[in-house]
Amino acid sequence: MGFIIGPVIRRAGRHAWAARAFIAAAVLALLNTGFGLIALPESLPPESRRPFQWSRANPLGTLLQIRHYPSVA
Repeated sequence: MGFIIGPVIRRAGRHAWAARAFIAAAVLALLNTGFGLIALPESLPPESRRPFQWSRANPLGTLLQIRHYPSVA
């Protein structure tokens, strides 16, 4: 909603409205994140979860693993 309403507000006014549009988009994004954290339960049962490891949190490493799956790449 913020990405749709923000530019409309920006076009309707001057520079002061640009800050308000940014703040409105930020508030809507924050509300959306909070709603997702509260309303959406974790679907993976605790016994199936792996412990967090920083070495596996590398997005570049994940992209490099795609080459092992030709249909995905």
